[in-house]
Order: sequence, then structure tokens, then C-alpha cells
Amino acid sequence: MGAWFAVATDGADTATATIDERAGAYRGVRFGASERDVIRALGKPDRDPGFAPAGENPSEVGVPESIPAVGPGGLLKYKGIGFLGPPQGGVYAFMVTQAGATTSRGVSIGDRMDVARSKYRLECREVAGGESLFGRQEFYLSCGARLRNGFRIWFGRDPIRSITLVSASHLQS
Repeated sequence: MGAWFAVATDGADTATATIDERAGAYRGVRFGASERDVIRALGKPDRDPGFAPAGENPSEVGVPESIPAVGPGGLLKYKGIGFLGPPQGGVYAFMVTQAGATTSRGVSIGDRMDVARSKYRLECREVAGGESLFGRQEFYLSCGARLRNGFRIWFGRDPIRSITLVSASHLQS
């Protein structure tokens, strides 16, 4: 399955890009795209560990509680987006933190969680995100919903710092 582009700008300083939760696509990559297709569309990735976009800490942007791995490797990280997909398979998850990124239902990075709650039937939970300087466990809000097309969407933190989309056919729960 090849890559395709779905980026639109609104003429402002920050480009807005649609997270297409109906098709499972963002910034020219859709679910099922090969690692080679992702690299062709976006260039050489950062492959540092941790599922978050390049240079970002997973607990600071608010990742879902868990996303099962589907094999070794396949972590492709760029500024504002990270993809998961085994080298011999296709992309099955991506996390977006890019300012201006907006779902097709109108929820954007930076919105309050109440905006997401008004557009999706969310289940929320507190997720452990590390320790504070004083040794106490830190938690953040992560809210997710099952979509009719078999995908799952999560919104991390409040205000929202990340939007994660996963093809549910790869989930074990």
C-alpha cells in the first residue's frame, strides 16, 4: 500500500494538518504503508526508543497506557509525528504532537479534553508518567475511544498534547 499526501495549510504561521481517523492517515502516510513508503514520504527517521515524535518524551506528551508491539523495530520518528509498524509489515499506529494538527471531527492539539469529549465517546484514565522531583508518582490523563471503522483514538493530557490513532486489528484487547 503506497503513501499519499493529505496536508492542508490555512495560511497562518502554523500549518494545519488533518488527522484522518476515517482512513487512518496523516502527513502523507496511511495505515498499511511500508517502512520504505514512510521514509520516501517524510525522509530519514529518528529511531530513538520510546513511542513519541522525535525529541519528545512519551510521558510529557501523554501516550496511551499501552499499544502492543507487532514485532521488532519499526519505530519511525519525525518532528511532530511518530509511527509504529514492523519492517516487514505496515504502519499500524501513529502519534501526532504537531501544533495545528486536527482530527476530521475538529479536535486539535492544544484543545481542552472537554472538546474531545464533545466529539467522541471517550473512556478516560490516569496513566503513570514517571516520578516528580520529590519521589511521588506522576499521572496524566489519557482518553480513548473505539471508532466505527475498527480504529482506536487516544488524546493525551489536558490540554491535549498528543493524538494517537491505532488500527484496532493490531490490538489484543
